Amino acid sequence: MDVGGVLKYNHLEWVQHRMDIERMKSSAAVIAQSLTEFGRCLKETELPNDAESTSRILEAQTAERDAIKVSLDVSYMAFKEFRKSIIVTDA
Repeated sequence: MDVGGVLKYNHLEWVQHRMDIERMKSSAAVIAQSLTEFGRCLKETELPNDAESTSRILEAQTAERDAIKVSLDVSYMAFKEFRKSIIVTDA
């Protein structure tokens, strides 16, 4: 579809990019909420005086942190792929 001007426009490509952006936006919102909740949990957690209980709490918090980090890494990789797909190169 030619709409005039110097930029090429492909509506299907635009729709796909828009859908990708919405997915990334949603993913970022979920990660932000997870980080907020995790930060609140860290702030409100009181560590007990015995090593075993403290160790269990720290292991659970580490697992939660690692899960958030995986989500962040996956989202970052998706962003990099999206960025590659929209960069225009002169051939």
